[in-house]
Amino acid sequence: MNKINTIVGKIRENQKIVKFGLIVIAILLALAIFFINHKDNNVVVAEKSRQVHEKEMKEMSDEELMQGNNTTIFVDVQGKVNKPGVYELKQGSRVYNAIEKAGGITEGSNVSNVNQAQLLVDGQQIFIGEGTDNNSALSDYGTKLINLNNASAEELQKVNGVGPVMANKIIKFREANGGFKSIDDLYNVSGIGEKTFDNIKSSFTI
Repeated sequence: MNKINTIVGKIRENQKIVKFGLIVIAILLALAIFFINHKDNNVVVAEKSRQVHEKEMKEMSDEELMQGNNTTIFVDVQGKVNKPGVYELKQGSRVYNAIEKAGGITEGSNVSNVNQAQLLVDGQQIFIGEGTDNNSALSDYGTKLINLNNASAEELQKVNGVGPVMANKIIKFREANGGFKSIDDLYNVSGIGEKTFDNIKSSFTI
């Protein structure tokens, strides 16, 4: 009889241990689920925050973006504007910003060929008027010069000695360095040596 009681007692103790173990396992599982859900929520919140930030940046106007930029550039505005001259603008400004600084376009002027959305670079000259093309200018001899800071690859290739490869290198250099500050910057373009530079420099303007 004593043996039976002893066995029953051990079974009850084992049951208590099993119950305790199950309780511990249940608590650990609950904690694991909690932390997993908490982590997932943090990921979702972070992703939503990133998406909201990107949306806000896309919706910001040029003026709002320029407000956070303290770098300035100087642009010469000439032609059919009310107040021709050199104006200081924030980096990231566009042609229409320069026109506004110069008092706007004179009444009756045709500026349909002017790309007013074009980004400006330091030292650039803009000529507003009929028959003008801000991607080029005229030399002292009446030859059309190609603007290094605005010309497309096709326009660059109009210069004798500039092929598709060199034109793409010029554009890549322009994009990587915020534009050309002087014609001499062509020296820094990969593949343009002294001889090539001497042959093409007179065909370009800034």
